[in-house]
Amino acid sequence: MSILIRLFNHALKKSTPSNTLKLILAFTVFYLYKYRSHAIGTHRRPDLKQPKRTTPLIGHLLLLSSVRLEESPQFFEKLYNELGPIWSISLPGLGRIIEIDTPENIEYVLKTNFNNYRKGHVRRDINWELSGDGIASSDGPKWKFQRQIWNTVFKDVAIREYVSNASVSQAKKALAILGKAADEGTVVDLQDLVLKLTLDVLGAATFGRSFGCLDKDEQVGTFAESFEDILENMIQRLNNPFWKTTEHLNGTKKRLNEHREVLRTYAQNIMNERRRAGFHSEKKDLLQSFIEGKDDEGETLDDELIKDNVITLLVAGSDTTALSLTWLFYLLLRDGSDKSITKLVQEVDEVLGGTEPTSETFKKQKYAEACFYEATRLYPVLPRNMRTTQKDDVLPDGTVIYAGEHVSWSPYAMGRSERLWGSDAKEFKPSRWIGTEKPSQTKYITFNAGPRVCIGQQFATIEVLTVTAMILQSFNLELVNPSEAATYEPSLTLKKAGGLNVKVSRRSKATAI
Repeated sequence: MSILIRLFNHALKKSTPSNTLKLILAFTVFYLYKYRSHAIGTHRRPDLKQPKRTTPLIGHLLLLSSVRLEESPQFFEKLYNELGPIWSISLPGLGRIIEIDTPENIEYVLKTNFNNYRKGHVRRDINWELSGDGIASSDGPKWKFQRQIWNTVFKDVAIREYVSNASVSQAKKALAILGKAADEGTVVDLQDLVLKLTLDVLGAATFGRSFGCLDKDEQVGTFAESFEDILENMIQRLNNPFWKTTEHLNGTKKRLNEHREVLRTYAQNIMNERRRAGFHSEKKDLLQSFIEGKDDEGETLDDELIKDNVITLLVAGSDTTALSLTWLFYLLLRDGSDKSITKLVQEVDEVLGGTEPTSETFKKQKYAEACFYEATRLYPVLPRNMRTTQKDDVLPDGTVIYAGEHVSWSPYAMGRSERLWGSDAKEFKPSRWIGTEKPSQTKYITFNAGPRVCIGQQFATIEVLTVTAMILQSFNLELVNPSEAATYEPSLTLKKAGGLNVKVSRRSKATAI
């Protein structure tokens, strides 16, 4: 470096085109050598394994750009199998990402040294139009304050009852659509149906009214349309490190801001209605619970944070629950299934008979719960997750992490790992969840772990088991193409490409509701 500085000073004193060219060439050679195996701005890490295809200055950018987003779950699983659970990549603008796919390392990051690993500005910026400063994007005291209020809201037994009732009432609309398909002999895309259903359930549970996705209500449909458009653009940001620039140039940022305003105006209008009309003392929905919620010191959320959090709730709970349902039915109905659906239907008939599910009956659906866990192990709705390191640290396995580096893990790869689950890791076996101790949160990492563990896991479970039971009470389902291998759409979540097309027939009157 001292040689380059002398060259630079010399060039300033005797500035000629020839000297300037020499200086540029010298700096170019220096940086090409210094960053020959990693992205500019990152530490060289010869102590860590990394994929072979690196490019000077830009690290693994070309390698990752060659992988389509819909293929990234399998890509990272392949690297897990080739390089082991600990390896890294580097990207310009983002930095170094270190994969830490062991339960011990993840427990250290998400529990033991929780305060040193934060969401960081990268995720916050990508999610801004939906989550804002809500609980999913915030860190530190702001996150802790909001988490305390979420804990208060979700511990309310009345809320559990409200969510269960919303699931039942909206599921009846989905049953009507399935019934029409059964009578007419038409095919139904079950994934599309449950995506609409779960957004309507959350609309009813959050705002006291559905978004009309199943009713095709145009008045409230604009909310769902804006919501989906923002989600789709968040996906594009993952593949474009220069998205902030390109979105300003092509007008996308302006459109997303307009969508954000649609969502927030909708939520604010309902909040204003509630305040004018007065609140219910019983059967309050989630919006009212957030308005009334307090942290340990009695502080409440202001309107902006209420809007951030209820929209975050929709993001966290709609696609995730719908896709859990999608993959559950895919695994139950595909060729080579172990006929778990027969056992599941038998349990539904025994537990429910011809009655509707309630917030309590899901506790008796043990086999259904095992099927749910097994489906989300193999097809975790969020296939990857990441945190940013605040201070230099050392993981339990001895891996050094420098401040500013990111740690990442893949629930998808870990859920299919023979290291963790045995030689039958890729098989759908609900029996592995019955009569044995449930795996740790950091082995079964689908719902996160530690202080940021998914607070809505129980509510998602209630909704999935409720909808599954109601469908199986009334209908037999058959995949149109049961031998079709699963592929994915380009998405933040693990969405099944091509949907889940099923043929529907009615069950006997004795079991149908």
